[in-house]
Amino acid sequence: MNEVASTCSGSAGRAVRADGPTGTAGTGYAPGEIRLARRVVAVLGGRFSAELGIDVDAGDAEVERWFVAATLFGARISARVAERTFGVLAAAGLARIDQFRHVPTDDLIRMLDAGGYARYDFRTATRLLELSEIVNERYDLPGRPVLRRASASDEP
Repeated sequence: MNEVASTCSGSAGRAVRADGPTGTAGTGYAPGEIRLARRVVAVLGGRFSAELGIDVDAGDAEVERWFVAATLFGARISARVAERTFGVLAAAGLARIDQFRHVPTDDLIRMLDAGGYARYDFRTATRLLELSEIVNERYDLPGRPVLRRASASDEP
């Protein structure tokens, strides 16, 4: 699975895929939009997931780690705090969203606080726990990563 390396809004507000093929035929984007997106990636760097040690091209388990990280970045918090908190959760063995449902709320709040989520700890803990329950309810098939379960459930 490829991650969108970076996006930039074109005149129509479309996301530009910066890590795609060099041609523009069939993409819906003008060559100038693609060149701009590639320049943004070259200047600002590649995938943010790589800064967290997540290789989304390595498979579903890594995509699930990125899902956890992206959830942390959803709060109004600095990137540094979200990164530190991701490390705290990873050190506690929480790498996949479905694992959070087994963690008592108070323990999760303590981990979020340790990462620096003092203001958003309860809200973020609630979000992680709710997401974990949703994933469990919709895709509860033991031994299969969430991403694979989700795509299998979408099939007729």
